[in-house]
Amino acid sequence: MIKNPRPTRAEAGDVANAILDGTDAVMLSGESAKGKYPLEAVSIMATICERTDRVMNSRLEFNNDNRKLRITEAVCRGAVETAEKLDAPLIVVATQGGKSARAVRKYFPDATILA
Repeated sequence: MIKNPRPTRAEAGDVANAILDGTDAVMLSGESAKGKYPLEAVSIMATICERTDRVMNSRLEFNNDNRKLRITEAVCRGAVETAEKLDAPLIVVATQGGKSARAVRKYFPDATILA
């Protein structure tokens, strides 16, 4: 998107796949630093991220193993399960170093995480 206002199919697919793989952030470099359409590049990339994030399901069903969980992970998994059953729009996580928030994020809940 350095020379064109719209991404190629490959560029759009790369961004969407990064989100599907669990990436929490994506960035532009040449597109916004020296490209002809920096605002369009940022806007389109944000749109791709938002739309991909909307169609993702939580990952609780993929992590349905029988291993013994540590206390923090068990509580965070339970919070995500409960939030999904209640259709809660928000999960509030009290954390000092961010470990609990990352443990909640690991399950990709539909709810927003406030830490």
